[in-house]
Amino acid sequence: MEEKTIDPEAILHLRVSAASKVIWEGEVQSVSSENSNGVFDILPMHSNFITLVQDHAINVIQKDGAKVEYKFKESVILVANNEVKIFANISSSQ
Repeated sequence: MEEKTIDPEAILHLRVSAASKVIWEGEVQSVSSENSNGVFDILPMHSNFITLVQDHAINVIQKDGAKVEYKFKESVILVANNEVKIFANISSSQ
């Protein structure tokens, strides 16, 4: 069986963190969620982007195709240089 290779530009590096701990870190195909303007998708080579997500699922498709859902009260998603950083539960009032 021929092994598929994924173009390094066809993946994103994702880091999900809350407070001072990393929840998950690895390579993904996409990140999707919803902000105050509507639904959005982050794909490889996405332009720089920052948004606040409140009470909406953040759906991730990992490099191997596995689907994972994260849900936080409030989070900030930052995209730069083909890296996605999710800072979860950012509100100090929780």
